[in-house]
Amino acid sequence: MNKLRFQGRIVDAGMWNSLSQVLLKSTLPGVPDFYQGTELWDFSLVDPDNRRPVDFQKRVSMLDELSRGEASGLIPLVRDLLARPTDGGIKLYVTYKALNFRQAHRQLFEHGDYLPISASGKRTDHVAAFARCEGNMWALIVVPRLLTKLSSSASPPVGRRVWKDTLLQLPQRVPEHWHNILTGETLSASGSDAWKRSLFIEDVLRRLPVALLAGATSE
Repeated sequence: MNKLRFQGRIVDAGMWNSLSQVLLKSTLPGVPDFYQGTELWDFSLVDPDNRRPVDFQKRVSMLDELSRGEASGLIPLVRDLLARPTDGGIKLYVTYKALNFRQAHRQLFEHGDYLPISASGKRTDHVAAFARCEGNMWALIVVPRLLTKLSSSASPPVGRRVWKDTLLQLPQRVPEHWHNILTGETLSASGSDAWKRSLFIEDVLRRLPVALLAGATSE
C-alpha cells in the first residue's frame, strides 16, 4: 500500500486516540507525565524528551486564544477546534481543561477511589470508562478505543451515528446530574433508582470524542 494512502487511513484515528491518551494520563491514579513541547501534535519518530527547543510563544498565544474562546461558550469553541484539528489546538484544549480540573480537585485525584465502569450495547468494545470519587465528589472519564474499527469516517467518533445504543452502567449511588468540563453541557443519568443509573454514550460523546464529567451527590 502507498505510504501516503496508509497515512490518510490512520491519521484521524491517531488524533482522536491521542486525545484519549491525554485525558487518561491526566485523570488515572498516579502523577501525569507530560513532556514539554508535546502539548501540540508531535510527529517525531523517537521518544520525546525535554532537550528539544519548544516554541513557547506559540503555545502561549494558543492558550490566550482558547481563553477568549471560552468566554464566548465552550460548545462553539469545541466546534471550531474540531473543524481544524490538525493545528493541535484541540489537544492543547483537552490538556488545559483536564489539568486545570485536576488542580482544582486535588483531593479527588490524590486520594479518591478508582472505579471501572462497564458498558453495554453495540459498541461496548470501543469504549473505556472509569470514575474517580472522594466524599461526595465524582469525576467520570470516557474515551473511545479501537478507533479504526469503530468508524470508517474521518469525522470525530461522536453522536448516535457512531455509538448506536451503547450506554454506561454507572456504579451505585452516583450523582444523577453531570457537568461536562470539556463542553459545558449538563447531562442527566437515566433511571430513578440511584443504584441503577446509566448514561448513553451518544449523549456523553455528543460533541467531542472524549469526556470529563463532574458531579456531586447530596450526601
